[in-house]
Amino acid sequence: MHMDNDLPPTPRQLQILRLAAAGYNLHQIAQTLEISRHTANNHRRKLFARLRVFTLSSALIMAYRQRLIDLDEIEPIRVPRMQP
Repeated sequence: MHMDNDLPPTPRQLQILRLAAAGYNLHQIAQTLEISRHTANNHRRKLFARLRVFTLSSALIMAYRQRLIDLDEIEPIRVPRMQP
């Protein structure tokens, strides 16, 4: 019998990971994907279980090492430059 964490991440879980890597917080991820914050959090929690990690940074490292994500394709949220 396979446990959930023996399976690879789902496309939705990887989508949430990419948004988090870009700098989106859970609320922004939920709004972007038009899902509830609770649902976004469940996807993230299950992703961490499948990758066997506890933090976002660890999830990114594991997903990158397993070639599940390409960090060059992720465009980070940029803070506008302050004008003097």
